[in-house]
Amino acid sequence: DIRWKVFDWHFRDMAVEKANYRLYFYDVSEKPGDPSPYWTAEYASPVIALQIRELAEDFHYWPQERFSYLLFSSYREFQQANVFFIEEGVQGITSTQEPTMAIPYWGERETFRHISHHELTHQFQVQKINELSGGDLRGQAVLPLWFIEGMAEYYSLSGMDQESRFYIRDLIENPDPDRGLKLPGFFETGP
Repeated sequence: DIRWKVFDWHFRDMAVEKANYRLYFYDVSEKPGDPSPYWTAEYASPVIALQIRELAEDFHYWPQERFSYLLFSSYREFQQANVFFIEEGVQGITSTQEPTMAIPYWGERETFRHISHHELTHQFQVQKINELSGGDLRGQAVLPLWFIEGMAEYYSLSGMDQESRFYIRDLIENPDPDRGLKLPGFFETGP
């Protein structure tokens, strides 16, 4: 039973100090006259602003290009949209070709905050790398995926959890290369 929805998109141009973004959202009201048909955008705006400020401080950088933040009101609608090719299991996405990202809000605040912060980290990464490389998209290909995704998780989780900290410390202090227990080289291509 596949259900397709026609999205009635709206947008607001938003600014957080030196960063500008366009928040896209749609009417999620079940019936005409609902008091707040744009509740996801109203909820997300202050969360996004806080995350942009935190990342600007962490990166010592403000995005120079206005980016688009597409906010979906459910995971199902996020998967239905054809803005990006989305594989199963993808929870948010940021383009490396243009300043656009898409995030679903599926009713869990902490999940939304985590995914939003993760994808905003990618937005900062892409814009800063593009600026430093003079717009040469190959600059993004230099960094290994484990590093890019690891950085996004690190910032979205406010640092490293205790279990990961112990695991990394063990790899540094007690490596066992015969069993594959060692830190990989930075540009190593393996898993």
